[in-house]
Amino acid sequence: MSVPQKKILVTNSKTGIQTSVLYDDLIKSAYANLSRIQLRNLNSNSDGNPTFYKYSKTQIVSFLSNPASNEKQLRDMSRYLYNISNYYRRLIQYFADMSTFSYVVVPYGLDRSKNINTTKFKKGYRATIDTLDRMNIPHEFSQAFKIAFRDDVYYGYK
Repeated sequence: MSVPQKKILVTNSKTGIQTSVLYDDLIKSAYANLSRIQLRNLNSNSDGNPTFYKYSKTQIVSFLSNPASNEKQLRDMSRYLYNISNYYRRLIQYFADMSTFSYVVVPYGLDRSKNINTTKFKKGYRATIDTLDRMNIPHEFSQAFKIAFRDDVYYGYK
C-alpha cells in the first residue's frame, strides 16, 4: 500500500505559469539550491575583496594613518561602504538602534511648601509630554546616530 503524495501549486515568478509539484520534490530542489550558495571567509587575509574594488588595502591604511588630513576620503569611503557592504551597514544600524532613547519627565523647581495648582500643573505636564511625542525622539535620534556613525559628524536642523 502506498502513501499518497501531497501536491503543491507553484507559480513560476518569471513566466507566471502555475504547475502542480510534489512536496518532496519541492523540498529536495530547495535544498539543492541552498548547497550552491557561496560563503565568504571573513577570516581571510587576502588583499582583494570581490565586493569592494574602489579602495585598496594600501589606500585604506594610508587614510587611517593620518585621519586629520584625509577626512574627506574617509567620509567618502564610509559612505561607499555603507551603500555597498551589508556587514558595515548592519553594524552601524545595530549600534545606532541599540539605545531606546526612553525618557522620563520629572517636574523640578516645585515649592512643596506652597499649594500647587493641580489643573495648571497637569496642563503644563501634558503639554510637555505632547511636545516630546511630536518630536518622535527615538526615531529622530536613531537616524542622527546612523548619520553620525557613518559620517563621524551630524548637523541636525528641522
